[in-house]
Amino acid sequence: MTNINTYGQALPASLPQSSLLDTNGNTVNPRDQIRTAPVTLLVFFATYDTPWSDNVKIAKQVNQDMTKDGVRVIAIDEEETQGTVTAFVATEGLTFTVLRDKDGSFLRPIGTPHGVEQMILVDNSGNILARPEGKSDSIAAIKEALRGQGKH
Repeated sequence: MTNINTYGQALPASLPQSSLLDTNGNTVNPRDQIRTAPVTLLVFFATYDTPWSDNVKIAKQVNQDMTKDGVRVIAIDEEETQGTVTAFVATEGLTFTVLRDKDGSFLRPIGTPHGVEQMILVDNSGNILARPEGKSDSIAAIKEALRGQGKH
């Protein structure tokens, strides 16, 4: 895992304090959302971008296979309208939490070492545990995090 983002800044150890919007337009604190599970996979996406939407496929699989182990999945759309995101959620049949980062203020401080396609694994305090890349890396990082908490 690299410790420098695309802006040449050190990557933070925890999530920013920024608020996000849910698919109904309500303001939510992502830290409140993650407190309900030992580990949460945050999956950033945009409906118009194939690598980002591929992250949603990984999120669906993790949600299906690992919810029973205490893993929560939250998808965070980057800078798209509520209507676009709501339509995407319905079309894809997403059953996990989907939030919107309407202006990039949540993702920007976290940075991204390899472009915008990003997944972040966090504990229930918002500490960043890993930045997995792809399905196998995501599954491995989640299992390692669960083992560290005595869950697996």
